Amino acid sequence: MKKFLSLQKTSILFLLAFNATISNAQYVDTIKSRVHIKCNNPSKFFVSLNGGAKMVTHAVDGGYMHPQAFAELTVKPLNFVVLNAVYTKQYNFGWRNQEVADNQMLDAAVSLFITNKTIRKQKVFTAGSKKYNYDFFSPVKVKWNTGFITSYKQGTDIFNTGKDKFTGVRLNSSEVPMEVIKEQVAIPFTFKQVGFGFVVNTASKFKIDVQLPDGKTKTRRMNTYTQFSVQALYGLDYQMANTIQMRENENSTNLTTYAVNPGKISPWGFKAAGTFNRKWISLKVETGVRPGAYQRFSASENSCLGDRGYMSIGLGFGWM
Repeated sequence: MKKFLSLQKTSILFLLAFNATISNAQYVDTIKSRVHIKCNNPSKFFVSLNGGAKMVTHAVDGGYMHPQAFAELTVKPLNFVVLNAVYTKQYNFGWRNQEVADNQMLDAAVSLFITNKTIRKQKVFTAGSKKYNYDFFSPVKVKWNTGFITSYKQGTDIFNTGKDKFTGVRLNSSEVPMEVIKEQVAIPFTFKQVGFGFVVNTASKFKIDVQLPDGKTKTRRMNTYTQFSVQALYGLDYQMANTIQMRENENSTNLTTYAVNPGKISPWGFKAAGTFNRKWISLKVETGVRPGAYQRFSASENSCLGDRGYMSIGLGFGWM
């Protein structure tokens, strides 16, 4: 059998037949088929549009899962630069004694890569006819980049006092001359923060046409984009609402006004985030500690980073 003349030219590959989902499929010996590699260049990834839903939860006893909708744009103008922008809307419902407005956030990031490496891997693809299914191998190029990432995020959010008596936020009422702790109260705040850290990025863009022994042509693709980053966060601004209004119970029609004492505010935090895109499906995961007010602390307990922890997971659909 002759060696490959070129990856970009029509090649002869061995195909291995196997019985997969077709119950009456037959086993055959190794046979020949034509495979035409139309694209095998990860540098051709230029833009990605993505949108979907996420769920976010915070480290607080009595917390809620916050549903979010997001739209994301990723652009690679140069081989060593990736630009990313995410718009997020958070829907706030389930607060029995309050009317809480929805939140909006905007997150922008720039990744600068200092290493740029292309590796080759053997990928198994499957193509079949009514009678046979075939596995075949093809070389795929995958680009690995490592470097630095910087980000900026701003928007509005809500602080949940939870059910913990050590929450860092206290309330004052004109009717009660002392600070009180109200369980599961939503307190709006605005924020601005920046981040800096390290990033790892991989990408592939691969497309082939397979001509099966029965004369039919099947197309197979491998479009992937993965990014993982770890960032230190610093809060530029954190403004919690000065007052809130709430009902004392679900049946009450009267609103009580409370003054808000946000307590200790920490400007530092961190986050680890991953994005995994495969063709038109994406998975987004993120966890870390937010700059801002503490969910809980007291004079007898040392505050810790975990008090402001959060985690989110999302699923998106889009084009790349």
